[in-house]
Amino acid sequence: MKTVLFILMLFATETTFSQHKDAPMSEKIDPNKPTIYLEYVCQDEKNIKLRLENNSIWYITIWTVKSYFPTSKPFTLRNGAKGYAIPNDEKVDMFYYVEKDKLWDNKKIKIPKKELPREGGGGEVISQDSVIFPVEISHLQKGLKVYVEFSYEWDGQGDISNEPSHRVYFRGGDIGSANTGIEPTLCKK
Repeated sequence: MKTVLFILMLFATETTFSQHKDAPMSEKIDPNKPTIYLEYVCQDEKNIKLRLENNSIWYITIWTVKSYFPTSKPFTLRNGAKGYAIPNDEKVDMFYYVEKDKLWDNKKIKIPKKELPREGGGGEVISQDSVIFPVEISHLQKGLKVYVEFSYEWDGQGDISNEPSHRVYFRGGDIGSANTGIEPTLCKK
């Protein structure tokens, strides 16, 4: 009986490892960067421009003021379904949210009012693509951070309000910080 059990365990282990070796080694394109991240681009008198970068092997859906369908950038999902993506480095008005950064003594910091549009749309950002969006400078003062919500392609299609929420953050204190090396730069006109 012990011999049969050992053989079954050995077979199960071999099957597991052989399936695992066929799976992608990583879900990241660049292993040194986060899967989905925000990075500083530049700023003008009113806004800071951030880039949402998709460093994953999956497409993601973002929520924007207008709908991006159809576009000139068709793509095919892993399951064979077809869709349209937001063009790479497209400038979009994206939904973002502001909250206090717990890394700062923020009792005196007030979150500036931010009204979200009543209606919106969205679009897909495919693997290795990005979008650029403006954030009001007052929303990225030291002691505040912004985040955007997104969903991965496996989260489902259509109404995803019952699905898990994924977020990516950018801290205002990172701009001009010696720790990050992000220096404020003016946007080119």
